[in-house]
Amino acid sequence: DQAGTGFAGFDNYKALFTDDTIVTAVKNNAIWVVFAPTVATALGLIFAVLTERIRWGTAFKLVVFMP
Repeated sequence: DQAGTGFAGFDNYKALFTDDTIVTAVKNNAIWVVFAPTVATALGLIFAVLTERIRWGTAFKLVVFMP
């Protein structure tokens, strides 16, 4: 209870995870935790492979990474 005289048990957790707003927020965070690093790693790998295969790769890397 709010007075602090009784043990709430798992009622607070039940209320938390049955709230639609919290469930949506947890789903959105899980998507970002999986999606963003995967895309960033894939793009970085593609970029690295492509810069190794072009003729002006060293100059291009210099222009991209110097700023």
